[in-house]
Amino acid sequence: MGVFYGVGLGPGDPELLSIKGLAVLKRAGRIYAPGNHGGQSLAGAIVRHHLPDAPLEYLEMPMTREREALETAWREGAGRILASLSRTDVAFVTLGDPLLYGSYLYLYREIRSADPAVVIRTIPGITGFSAVAARCNVYLTEGSDRLLLLTGTTDPLQFQWYCREFETLVIYKPGADGAGLCELFFASCPAGEGVLVSRCGMAGEAVTPLGPGRTLPPLDYFSIIILHTKGKP
Repeated sequence: MGVFYGVGLGPGDPELLSIKGLAVLKRAGRIYAPGNHGGQSLAGAIVRHHLPDAPLEYLEMPMTREREALETAWREGAGRILASLSRTDVAFVTLGDPLLYGSYLYLYREIRSADPAVVIRTIPGITGFSAVAARCNVYLTEGSDRLLLLTGTTDPLQFQWYCREFETLVIYKPGADGAGLCELFFASCPAGEGVLVSRCGMAGEAVTPLGPGRTLPPLDYFSIIILHTKGKP
């Protein structure tokens, strides 16, 4: 039985893949990346950038919130991984860090449930919000500051409470609700500041400073918002 690796590729810039992560990919007998509708993915493109002849396959990961469809995809993906593990070491790659808003966690659970004897090792990756902060030269916390990670689906009333209780808010996958959350933020924190970065480190990267009354541009799937409640340089 081979070892199952979850490998974080970093936020999207191929140069931000860790040395350890690349070493694991070089020796894996099979590499799986998330794909949509039978197509390739950015994660797969990063693997190909480093290893053009890698033994790479794609697992269907539908872009939906429908639980039944997701669970079916996770179960089928885990089955393919387990079949490969009977012959070789296997790596599943994901953008950012494997344990932060990623599909790896669900595959991990399926595999652990199906065969508790499988050895699983997780290789961390640079997170998207770390890359955004570095790209914009904004620091995330200082002293006793508190930082909160959330998604665009956060309840608006709960979000207003967060604005009062945390110094830094990071919104992953803001989606259609991102504009409304930003309006709530600046209504609650008129001295606050923020930045929206889409496709950080990738082709088509866009950086948008945020402030009261500013309209958000269309949000790419790979968008992250950083908000500072008291304003930070």
